[in-house]
Amino acid sequence: MSISSSVGLVSGIDSGAIIQQLLSLDAQAKTPIFQRIGGLNASNAALLDVNARLLAFKSASSAFRTEDIFRSTNATSSDEGVLLANASSSAIPGQYAFRVKQLVSTSQVMSGGFTSSTLEPLGLDSMSFEWGNGRLGRDVLLEDLNGGAGVERGSIRIEDRSGNAAIVDLSLASSITEVIDAINDETGIGVSASLSGDRIVIQDGSGGSGSLSIQDVGGTTTASDLGIVANVASDVLTGDVINRLDELSLLSTLNDDNGVLIRDNVVDFRIRVGGAGGIVHGIDLGRQDASIDGETLLADLNDGEGIRINETTGQPDFSIVTTDGTQVDITLGQILDEDGEVESEAVTNVQELLSRVNAALEEELGEGQVVMSIDADGEGFSLVDAVGGGGDLEVIGAGPFDDETAEDLGIFTGAGGGSGNSIDGDRLPNTVEIAAASTIQDVIDRINEQTDGAVTASVGPDGVGIRLAAAGELVTVLDDGIGGDYGVTTLEDLGFEAGVESASLTGGRVLGGMGTVLVESINGGSGLGAPSSITITDRNGDSVTVENLETQPTMEELVAFINDAAALAGVDVEVGTNAEGNGLAVSDSTGGSQNLVVSGDAATALGIEVDVASDTARGLNIQRQYVSAASDLSTLNYGRGVGLGKFRITDGNGISAVVDIGNDSNNLYEVMNEINSRGLDVEARLNDDGDGMILVDTSVGGSAAIKVESVSGSTARDLGILGEAESIGASIDGSYERSVDLEVTDTLDEVIGKINDAGLAVTASLLNTNTGGSPLRLVLSSDISGLAGDLIVDTGDVDLGFNELTAARNAKVFIGEGAGGVLVESTSNVIDNIVAGVEIELQSASDSPVTVNVSRDETGIVDSVQAFVDGFNGVIEAINQYDSYDGESEIRGPLLGDPTVAKIKQDLYRILQQRAVGVDTQFRFLAEVGVKIAGEGQIEFDKGRFEEAYAEDPEAVENLFAAYESTGTSTETIAPGVTVDNITTTYEELGFGDLFKQAIEKLTNSIDGTVTLASRNFDALIDAQNDRIAEIDQRLAAKEERLFREFTAMETTLARLQSQQSSLGMISQNLANAGALIG
Repeated sequence: MSISSSVGLVSGIDSGAIIQQLLSLDAQAKTPIFQRIGGLNASNAALLDVNARLLAFKSASSAFRTEDIFRSTNATSSDEGVLLANASSSAIPGQYAFRVKQLVSTSQVMSGGFTSSTLEPLGLDSMSFEWGNGRLGRDVLLEDLNGGAGVERGSIRIEDRSGNAAIVDLSLASSITEVIDAINDETGIGVSASLSGDRIVIQDGSGGSGSLSIQDVGGTTTASDLGIVANVASDVLTGDVINRLDELSLLSTLNDDNGVLIRDNVVDFRIRVGGAGGIVHGIDLGRQDASIDGETLLADLNDGEGIRINETTGQPDFSIVTTDGTQVDITLGQILDEDGEVESEAVTNVQELLSRVNAALEEELGEGQVVMSIDADGEGFSLVDAVGGGGDLEVIGAGPFDDETAEDLGIFTGAGGGSGNSIDGDRLPNTVEIAAASTIQDVIDRINEQTDGAVTASVGPDGVGIRLAAAGELVTVLDDGIGGDYGVTTLEDLGFEAGVESASLTGGRVLGGMGTVLVESINGGSGLGAPSSITITDRNGDSVTVENLETQPTMEELVAFINDAAALAGVDVEVGTNAEGNGLAVSDSTGGSQNLVVSGDAATALGIEVDVASDTARGLNIQRQYVSAASDLSTLNYGRGVGLGKFRITDGNGISAVVDIGNDSNNLYEVMNEINSRGLDVEARLNDDGDGMILVDTSVGGSAAIKVESVSGSTARDLGILGEAESIGASIDGSYERSVDLEVTDTLDEVIGKINDAGLAVTASLLNTNTGGSPLRLVLSSDISGLAGDLIVDTGDVDLGFNELTAARNAKVFIGEGAGGVLVESTSNVIDNIVAGVEIELQSASDSPVTVNVSRDETGIVDSVQAFVDGFNGVIEAINQYDSYDGESEIRGPLLGDPTVAKIKQDLYRILQQRAVGVDTQFRFLAEVGVKIAGEGQIEFDKGRFEEAYAEDPEAVENLFAAYESTGTSTETIAPGVTVDNITTTYEELGFGDLFKQAIEKLTNSIDGTVTLASRNFDALIDAQNDRIAEIDQRLAAKEERLFREFTAMETTLARLQSQQSSLGMISQNLANAGALIG
């Protein structure tokens, strides 16, 4: 450790103090500079404060249009105990009446009792679950009856044969089951209602001898529409057919809601007229797109997904490789000139695209060497190479999106993927010109039109199928051949069999029954298969064989056909639906001791092949189909839909491909088509149970199990195919029926744990009733609300005695009063856009209508105008504060005389006092609605005058603040085939909101705004002053070093002189001593 000091050892002078004193005198030159910097910083801070207030004012100004201030609404409910309401800016003011019939409920079932949850094995090896579908019963909405004409809601009068009468209120009924239940719940009359085929049957059990009478009442046609208006002296009233097809019947409701597969821009099936050698007509039921032309917007292509164009300036979007190997990069995005200014905006339509591509090709290769154009069919793009090289014309990926832009354009070949000197691009879906067929009438029209009138299509005479006729000529329907790939065809979905020929061809039944499903829907859509028979032997040994079961179209009719034959033969056995509703059950009432035996091919197909010493036998799940190729993706996954995204499939040979499911995939067929187009040894098809899609390993000698991994989104999980097959060669089954594997020794607690650990949409819990000897119950609750979560639990041969605790129900609400109310169903009690822009939240059911009043939010409008005024005044207040001088204190504001704030005030006042641009309604100046200049240059808001003006003409006030209409970019041809963007924007209408917004954007733009440039100038001045300080500091440092050297040199000199003086003194002393010796 050392101690330093600036005091000279020889001179004793404190050189350090002297140097610092000298430097401090020189450093006084920095004081005015620091003061200048302080002033500049204060000015810049003040300017930034003004800028911040301008931005706040811009936000208040732009809100009039961007936030639809003048369209904002309030919604109030007349009874918030029944429903709450909210309204958005898109809501139309008015009064709306609602009647809430029921709230949503979630399916819940409970087992029989158990004595212990830890000691008693349940004997189960598995338990399966289905949600929302799978039952053999099928309800029908009243609006779908009578060929889509529906049933008017109201009341009906029923008088039984004993003279008892009742008015049955069906004003809130929405389905045929609710009609039947309402009649059967009426205790004042001795009648019962049921369904038989496509009719309602009323059975009188009163014992009277009068007439059974049903009539319309109250001016409605409810009973007539139900087909039961009659007056009969009989115990049975059989109604008219009310379940029938009509031209307006939706295709999506056919085949038990499995719909009809329709593909776009391809032939769905063919019709031959005239027998062998006759004319064959292709029938296309799909959508027909508008042709692509120069004005087609790129955003409209690919079903609205558009063309991906990178936003990285200077980066290409794809590259074209000519036949001689020359590579030309193509940039479709924004192009800048040498100064960084925008030379051309990103292309937005087909003409701009072609001009950009061909200009780049011409510049690199010369005119006409390679040309891109719209193909001859107007369905995509093509490229032709006239270079004459020996290679192939190719389009490869480039830039941030790599292959994706070229793929979006349908022209991607990849390196080595070309074929000759031309590329015929893929068809690109454009905007829809003619929508796909969605009703029976659409099918009829397409057949009539596309056969040039040679074939007449109509609803068949039985009202359940379609009829084809050709004026006496033979008609043959021909399959288009997609059945082998996917197990379905459009032809079959319409009820026809390929190759059948007739002068008048009537298809099979495609209309589902009331309360039942089609026989063709069981066994995953395979039906009974071949001609079928069943043999039943009761426990007394009496037997009957029932043949030709394949002739029965619905399960109700098939069961009745069997039971009628058994009764006629004296066999006391009855077939019905099992407790789960997913299969059949057989019961014997003989009291005999022999085995109950059911056999035959139909017994196997119907899941009731049994030979048991029991009075009852529960049939197997006969797998009603509820997933088809036509299934809309939004309806799958238990009604939750299939999300968009990507997944990777790896086949048994280890080869992978990514499948991209976007907006262009609407149904399951299109998903399967995407998968099967990837060239993998994997086939996607419907599974055998008709409840999902299956991926089948088609590799030969594969070395690994196939697997599906998610790349983005939830698509694979929603389709039920995420994961890996159980073994090499095994499939991945995306069945929506899910099973939990159990051990027969599992106790109640263990079963509950395994169910909850399986990650299914069901929750298992233990209920202790604390009553009786078996108080414990297994409760299973669906995690999916509404009918989509209707829980079917199948425990195989073990009967746990499940009973329904809570039935799955959708929320139901009627819009409008009286019989004309429109039914809305929802799986949630919160229903959005029930009326455009209105959301309601159901609280309770009520027979009384609730009125929702939607009105303009005038308070919010006034508050927004006040915020606009406050924003303006905030800017002016800040400017007045900073651009000021106090004569008494002689204090100058930091922006006194600043030209920037002067310009800001000038611009704001100019706009404030001008008229709105292009507005020709009543009010054109702000002062006319109460916004005018007050003291100190600020503006004041006369709310009373504003409210008067708004009440007088609300549209004129809205236009004054929020009017906006502009025309955008155009193109200019500068050479044949070459155009450039000529960017011009003209405003036909501008309200004051956008007038101020645009002015403030020019002032505050972060690149070249007036305030931005002024702030940069302040920064430059501050930097210059800091540079001056740095220069002074450098000079002071140099001077300090020089003074230090000088003082050091002085000390050195003094030390040397001191040393010399000492030497002289010694010499003198020596001389003196010598003299003394001599003397």
